[in-house]
This record gives sequence, structure tokens and C-alpha cells, in this order.
Amino acid sequence: MIKIGLSVISAVLLAGCTAGPEHGSVKIVSIKPAENAVIRVDDRLDVEAVVEYTLKSGKGNISLVIQNEDAAGIDRHIDSERYELSAGSGTLTMKKSLIVPQTTKIGVFTPIYIGGIYKKTSIVDHQRYRVEPKK
Repeated sequence: MIKIGLSVISAVLLAGCTAGPEHGSVKIVSIKPAENAVIRVDDRLDVEAVVEYTLKSGKGNISLVIQNEDAAGIDRHIDSERYELSAGSGTLTMKKSLIVPQTTKIGVFTPIYIGGIYKKTSIVDHQRYRVEPKK
């Protein structure tokens, strides 16, 4: 009986870990570099994303996440920047500079995490770039 009760409680808690559209939204309204920009391995990449967001209640974080789309797991992460949010709507400009690693694709993501803790979220927008070899 106790095991069943704990299983039910665990399932309810885990179900609450995923933030979705009912909690808020985010949209990249402009991004630099442009979608068709030529990005090369070992070049300096200056990313600037302007996002419109809504957080329906509480507090959370929005991140600018840059990933190596050719890698998997922990190797996928190139760099990120995190910004705190409070309930409401607004526009935010996020910036990050980095040296482009050996890859053929880079992804730029703007996830919102509810409650300030990195849990699962489907509140995200993204842009992907093709990366060319070093000249």
C-alpha cells in the first residue's frame, strides 16, 4: 500500500516537471547572424537573439543555448547564457559570443524553464545554422 502511494505521488510530481504552452511562450522575433549567413569553423560567432516571451505565473529562467548539432549528450553543449524572468510578458535581447567548433550544424535555442530549475520544457524557439569548413 505504501509503495503504491509513493508511486502515485512520484507520478504526480514528475508530471508537474514539464513546462508547456499553458505556462508561457517564447518566440525569436529577430536573430543575428541572419538565417543564411556563412558560418565557418574557428570563426568568431556573435549571436544576438531578440525574443518576445510570456511567463504566465511565478518565476523562471530563459536561456540562450548554443549547441553542436553533430554531437550527442554533454558534448552537444557549446555555450549558454541565462536570464531570470518574473510573471508577465516582455521583449529581451540575449547575446553570446564564441568560437565556432568543428561541426556542420549549430543550433540556437531559447528555452524557458519554470521555477528557475532546469526541468523539461516545451517552451522553446530555435534557429539552426549550417557551418562550413575553415577556409
